[in-house]
Amino acid sequence: MKRLRVLLSGLAALAALPAAAKVDEPNDLIQGRWYATEVIIFERTKPADPGPEELVWEGGRTWPATARAFAEPKPWRIASLDPLTRACLEFPRLDVIPTTTTPAQCPEADPLSEVESLQMEGASQSPNRGRDALAPGMAPVPCLSMPPSDATTSSGSAPLEPVALDPPPAIEPSLAPHPLLDLLRAAARQQEAWRRDSYRWLPEGTHLLKAQARRIRNTQGLNVVWHGRWMQPVPSRSAGEPLTLDLPATPDHGRVSGTLAVTLGRFLHFNAMLWLEEPYDGRDGLVPFMQLSEARTMRLGELHYLDHPRLGVLVQIDRVPPSPALARALQAWETSARG
Repeated sequence: MKRLRVLLSGLAALAALPAAAKVDEPNDLIQGRWYATEVIIFERTKPADPGPEELVWEGGRTWPATARAFAEPKPWRIASLDPLTRACLEFPRLDVIPTTTTPAQCPEADPLSEVESLQMEGASQSPNRGRDALAPGMAPVPCLSMPPSDATTSSGSAPLEPVALDPPPAIEPSLAPHPLLDLLRAAARQQEAWRRDSYRWLPEGTHLLKAQARRIRNTQGLNVVWHGRWMQPVPSRSAGEPLTLDLPATPDHGRVSGTLAVTLGRFLHFNAMLWLEEPYDGRDGLVPFMQLSEARTMRLGELHYLDHPRLGVLVQIDRVPPSPALARALQAWETSARG
């Protein structure tokens, strides 16, 4: 009863939240600030003005210590957490197999006692009798409980019926349905879905810069090296996590590698450190490269262009929209609080 009173008092305090604070949008219920970044990296195959950019030889590149790789495209899943207790109620799971048979009982007579009695009797009467009862080197065998056969038991009775297990007892106390609980569950499902899709390339159907990519492909002398979009909880300026990028060379463009980083301060900040390798038939196996190192301070929905004599980058950052289910749950909770 004490635990029930605590839960009910906590629920009442949460239900009175609109009187002290206001939730401006559903994303305010999600832990972290989630943004989606879309980039188009393209190469100029025949630059009109190469400019002062010179080739740099292998050995001048360094990777940040905090860099992390994009997640692999294979599907994966995070076990669900209970929105109230934050406990994992889904994994691990133990499968209970009902008992279908009852082990056979040992006979009333004790075999060990019979063997011992035979040995004692043989020792007192005739030495051969004890050896006939128990072969040399054979130890007394205990009674083994053997399950009955599928058809009948050893006594010829009907097969045993499966034993039905009692259902587990219900967890008490239970909370009555409430719009606030629905809102918390919707927020937990949204958090799980975003965490599952973060740090991985999103499907092409989510791209917003399709027209810009098509215009670049149709321009002579330009080749799209990569067009991708990913989402993540953006860290602060002091805790950046650059994402590594490694695009192999193709007949249309050279190899492009480096890092892309998004951080959040008063504004969003985007940083690109990319290296373009060109085929070279020199000696000693050295590979020259050109370096693009650009940073931009950005606002939501702004399209920015990072220039370079051989490389170009278009980038746009947007807030990740909440799911319709979360928006509906927030609206239902606000309606019930006003009423």
